[in-house]
Amino acid sequence: METILNFDCFPAGMEMFPAMDEDIFKYIKRIIDESDYYLLIIGGCYGSVDENGKSWTEREYEYAVKNGIPVIAFDHKDFTILPANKTDQDDKKRKKLIAFKKKVATGRLIKKWTDSKDLALAIATSLKSVLQLQPGIGWVRADKVISGDSQEVIDKLNAEIEKHREEVKRLEDDLKKKGDLESKYQAAQHEIEELKNEKKALNDRIQNLEAELERYKSSSATGASKSQPQTETYFVKGVSFKMVHVQGGTFMMGANEGDKDAFDEEKPAHEVTLSDYWMGETQVTQALWRAVMGENPSGFRGDPNLPVEHVSWLDCKDFIHKLNRLTGKEFRLPTEAQWEFAARGGNLGKDNRYLYAGGNDIDDVAWYDENSMGKTHPVRKRDPNELGLYDMTGNVWEWCNDWYGEQYYRESPAIDPPGPSSGTDRVCRGGCWFNSARNCRVSKRDGDEPSCSIGYFGLRLAL
Repeated sequence: METILNFDCFPAGMEMFPAMDEDIFKYIKRIIDESDYYLLIIGGCYGSVDENGKSWTEREYEYAVKNGIPVIAFDHKDFTILPANKTDQDDKKRKKLIAFKKKVATGRLIKKWTDSKDLALAIATSLKSVLQLQPGIGWVRADKVISGDSQEVIDKLNAEIEKHREEVKRLEDDLKKKGDLESKYQAAQHEIEELKNEKKALNDRIQNLEAELERYKSSSATGASKSQPQTETYFVKGVSFKMVHVQGGTFMMGANEGDKDAFDEEKPAHEVTLSDYWMGETQVTQALWRAVMGENPSGFRGDPNLPVEHVSWLDCKDFIHKLNRLTGKEFRLPTEAQWEFAARGGNLGKDNRYLYAGGNDIDDVAWYDENSMGKTHPVRKRDPNELGLYDMTGNVWEWCNDWYGEQYYRESPAIDPPGPSSGTDRVCRGGCWFNSARNCRVSKRDGDEPSCSIGYFGLRLAL
């Protein structure tokens, strides 16, 4: 506060708000609207939240960005060294804090700080620059209000403004006359785009048929190998992805009571029998997501083969709906049982009982907290499991179709369990780039709200 006041600025933080009979966020928005800058300080807590679980600070920030208020952000260099009473102990709040920090840092220069003196210096340096580069309106003294002597100048300026308005109207009339030509041009452009899309769809269809023909020729000439799972390749707007056939079978799902690393929600191990299905060879990539959705929501970028992230369960359902319209197939999210059977290697791996998908050495098969360098990595860079499936351990959590339920898990049907009929969270499996090895085991279960989209949620297709 002293630093801000020393720069002839008036701070208006939440801790300075008065008691009043007014909606809290309506008051906050009014304060932000009247401010020249929004100064954001992030420490080790996500902060108090509203009824939807979003912090008031994050709502303030989003409103300031939406309304074009310059944001000056300061982020603690390492909140893990802060005392326990200065950090969130709740895991969900900590996840939301990490996601919020990343959102603020995206496309914006931020200053790091470690203590109050360091913060004051960072604020002083930043305010000096921003006041020069982005000068605000500021407050005006009453004795500086325009006097009657200036009214003549104001009248002249108003007359000039009116003259320019008349010129603008004349130009608008000219543009309106040319509107027919513009409309015809746009119609032609739209028709060209439709023809291009039709051409892309036909090329995808040709590639899919050629791939199917090659598979048929190969199986007819040599006979299908029972030891190697069958695969099928699909194309969407020039982007290919592969599905692996998983032969149905019976396996022990979950963790044994004697497994010291297992969490209670993984127990007990129970027998499950599944029918045949298909599983994506890799997590859905950013290239495939962009081909289907026309945009890329991911925070980690630079390689089209990175797994897509920052996608909620609801986003994934929308993606699959559009993918099915493009391919004529019925892709879906796997059930939790199908995910674990595939991660364990299906019938080819059920005698191994590995801790992770493909082996007991996690560094061979996964990107996790000790080797990921704090980010996702392109698919197919670690060893696959017995079915030829990559990254089922680590990289990004994979949404499953099931509602999350612990009682249902213990008492689920033995044949093709579909998951609970209702719930609040959806299942996610596999662990991710910032999880420990314990949280990446094939039996580890977790779940989150279907609307949650953070930088470690992705998906894998089933069919």
